[in-house]
Amino acid sequence: MGRKRVPINLATSTVADAPAKPHPKKRKKRSTQPESLLTSERVEDYVIHENIADKKDEVSDKAVHEFSDYVWRLWLTNKESAKELQELAQKSSNAGAKGVSDIASIGKSGELQKNMARDLKRGVRRKFASKMPPLYYAEIPCWDDDVGMCNNISIPFLLPFEMIYKFLQDNVLSIAILCNVMVGTALESIKHSVCERLQIDDPSRHILLGLHSDGVPSQKSGASIEVQSFNFPNLPQCERNLWGVLEKRFFCRCGCAGRHTMDKIFELLVWASEHAWLGTFPSQRHDKQPWLKSDAWRQSMAGKIMGFTASFVEARMDWMAVKQVFSFGGWNAKRMCFKCRATQPNGEAPYTDVSSSALWRHMRLTMRAFFKELAEKHIDPSPLFSLPGFILDFIIIDVLHSVDLGCAADAAGSFFYELLHNGGGFLTGRTVDKRVQDLWAMVRRLYKQHKTPNRLQALTTEMICKKKANSKPKLKAKVAEMRHLVPIIVEIAKEYHARIGTRKSKAIVDLFSRLLAFYMSIGTSDFDPVVTETAIQEFALLYKALVDCKEGSQCWYMKPKLHLMQELSLHCHDCGDPANYWTYKDEDFVGLIAIMGSSKGGCRAPASVPENIFVRYCAL
Repeated sequence: MGRKRVPINLATSTVADAPAKPHPKKRKKRSTQPESLLTSERVEDYVIHENIADKKDEVSDKAVHEFSDYVWRLWLTNKESAKELQELAQKSSNAGAKGVSDIASIGKSGELQKNMARDLKRGVRRKFASKMPPLYYAEIPCWDDDVGMCNNISIPFLLPFEMIYKFLQDNVLSIAILCNVMVGTALESIKHSVCERLQIDDPSRHILLGLHSDGVPSQKSGASIEVQSFNFPNLPQCERNLWGVLEKRFFCRCGCAGRHTMDKIFELLVWASEHAWLGTFPSQRHDKQPWLKSDAWRQSMAGKIMGFTASFVEARMDWMAVKQVFSFGGWNAKRMCFKCRATQPNGEAPYTDVSSSALWRHMRLTMRAFFKELAEKHIDPSPLFSLPGFILDFIIIDVLHSVDLGCAADAAGSFFYELLHNGGGFLTGRTVDKRVQDLWAMVRRLYKQHKTPNRLQALTTEMICKKKANSKPKLKAKVAEMRHLVPIIVEIAKEYHARIGTRKSKAIVDLFSRLLAFYMSIGTSDFDPVVTETAIQEFALLYKALVDCKEGSQCWYMKPKLHLMQELSLHCHDCGDPANYWTYKDEDFVGLIAIMGSSKGGCRAPASVPENIFVRYCAL
């Protein structure tokens, strides 16, 4: 029989009445170290884990900040519309992303699409504390198609002297950097003469400025904007600074070539430059009207000392802008140059005379003679001539328009055209297209051999010469592609001469060798204007020789850009290394502004695009 079980009365018994089950005793592990040390290790271990957690939080905060800035920049650089940005932020927030809730909430979280752009602009001003001064609004005559005349519209601008003041106050740049020019350079001589002409008391605090004006397509329809910027010539690699922008379709079309609109913009610049010359903030607006609400900061600064003086010593523009702004004649005019009195080939001083004894070299254009010509035509001089200390010599000839997209492209197009049509079997292929393919294979082989950084992406017959009747050869390439193609063309010309062996093929080799020598002479620490002038003069003589012996061929035509290139060789004696005032940085900057100004749809008032651009530009 088994053991007798005693029943437990569940109604009257408790857990305590139940027999306890004995637990085996755990043997305590003795420590060989003091108790205090163990406690210290536990504290240190806790602190280490706490620091790791803090670092993780810091990394997480940094990632959130970077993600937020990245999303904002999609709109600031105009890569995404307000609607697309809100959808991206909304979906990212729904997926758990942080830092974009403010964007997701615009337009009442996407319900009011018409308010999204407005809400983004307000959000930009709150999130990105701009180091720029407030916008200055000025009445500018803008063309109205409905009435067929100009109406005065309030357009926003940034005043250059206010921007410089903000740069100095926020330590973005220092006065020593902005005023420093290298001893013995052409820029030092320019600054010395300007300070004497303007009677500057302290040249060590005088800042030299450069002006750039250019038009660029900004809309899918091809509509363009005119971009106005300034820079510091002693810092040629420094970023450009936007001060004005306006769509070209709003320029006056009464027959003045846009002068009525452009002159008002430049009159504002002249007013601002006069105060920069004096070194004091203005006590009233440019139009002598009462201060606006947006001028509260300016009203508080009225009459105060800036701490520096400044003046413009450069005006960099392409030929179309120079012709429009200053009212110079075009290339088909009797007097076709804005530096000398060169004439058409049938005139007294033909620009086609490229010799060192050409008559136009001794017939320089002076401001007095130019103003007299304008007066005879009943044309007012440009307001830019009223800039303090500004003279005709400050209108710059740059490498990009005169050489890269001018003579170099003409010479390359003519040479390639000759290889295709009169190459004497140098290129294989029964058709022109086949010979172009052979030429392109040769270019790619030399690209690989020379490890060329900026390359053509393709080469077609249309890129060498358009199929239109009477079209002249001119290689269609981007600026950097054209410059880096010159050493390749030199090698192709040498191979061509080795195969053909004629005086003309030797002249082609020498032509591109001189062009390469010109490129190699600029942008160096030991720039010598004589070397640059010699390379350009020899290039011009060789090009003229090829023109004279073309024997009815469609290639090797004399164009006015060759004369402009020769003027550049004289210009660099007074203004120094062309690499210090070429417009590559300007063109990149203008392209960025064009992207910012691209509209995603809807009608655009005259002030709409400028305001949108300035909101984005000031936040970047």
